[in-house]
Amino acid sequence: MDHPEIRFQVLYYLYNKFYGGQTGRHHPVEEIIQETELKNIDRNLINGDIAYLFSSGLVAGKGTIGNGGYPNSIIITNSGIDLVVHLMKLLEKVCK
Repeated sequence: MDHPEIRFQVLYYLYNKFYGGQTGRHHPVEEIIQETELKNIDRNLINGDIAYLFSSGLVAGKGTIGNGGYPNSIIITNSGIDLVVHLMKLLEKVCK
């Protein structure tokens, strides 16, 4: 799994939680890993992508860890939601 796929897995998970009744809840990164296809991915890659999503403003976080500044729990932002919707619309067009 490459970096864009890891980032999408995280954002899509958070998007579904946001619209699945957990609006406003921060999700521990470890929970996201265990509940997605990220279980078998190198944790350093995931941490790097979480830091990227955080610094890009696509997720907000609590409990910053390490020099990279990645949070240990995150929530999707409006920008993250917009990106997921945009990607899903593109995918829908490609699959038609």
